[in-house]
Amino acid sequence: MEFYGIVTRGRDASNDYVKRFRVLYSSDGRHFIPYGDDKVQDRFFEGNSDSGSFVTNKFSCPFEARYVRVNPLEWNQHIGLRLDFLGCGLHEGGPSSVPTTTQASISSQINTNKISSTAPTASSISPPSMCLPLLPPVNGIVNCEQSEKQLVCSALCKDGFVFESGEAFIKRSCDTVTGSWKTGTTYPDCKVYKGTLTTSPVNKLPRKIIITQR
Repeated sequence: MEFYGIVTRGRDASNDYVKRFRVLYSSDGRHFIPYGDDKVQDRFFEGNSDSGSFVTNKFSCPFEARYVRVNPLEWNQHIGLRLDFLGCGLHEGGPSSVPTTTQASISSQINTNKISSTAPTASSISPPSMCLPLLPPVNGIVNCEQSEKQLVCSALCKDGFVFESGEAFIKRSCDTVTGSWKTGTTYPDCKVYKGTLTTSPVNKLPRKIIITQR
C-alpha cells in the first residue's frame, strides 16, 4: 500500500493526546525505516493540542509499505492516540484509509496485508542503516550526519541552557553496519545556565547536518 498522510486524534473522553510523533515503515516487519523527506532524514510530526480535534499531516514523499509504526515522542498526561492512515492500494487505484487506534503503547504497529510490488530505490531514500537518529535532550537540539560507515549525532543545548554534565557539546557515533553506539544512546538533560559561556557551542557543529528539535 502507498501511504501519503496520517490523521490523528487523542483518547476519547479524556485529556490524553500525543503532541509529537514519528513514523517508521517496513516491508518485512523487522527492519524499519524512519520517514524522512528532502529536508530531514527522520521527520518529527506535530500532533494534537487537544483530545478531540483532527490533525492531518501529509507526507510530502509518499512511501510504500506493509508495516507502519507510530512512535509517540511527546504527550499530554498519558499517551492517547486514535489515527487513520491516508493511502492507496497498489492494485485498487483509489484512495483509502487504514484505521487503527493506539492508546497505551509507545510504538504501535499496523499490517495493511498488502505487500509492495516494488522496493525503495537508492535514489529515492538513503541506504538502510542499523542506526537510527537519536532523540534530542530536553531543551536541546540534535544534529545527525550519516556517512557510509557511521552515523554521528551531535547535541547541544538551546540558548540559556547547558548539559547537567557541564559540557556544552556532546557527540555520539554509531557503526551503521553493526548498529553499535560507542558512547551511549542518550544525552543528559539541559538545565538553565546562570553563568556566562566564553565560547559558543554552535561554532563546533558540522556542516551539512540534519536538525531535529524538541
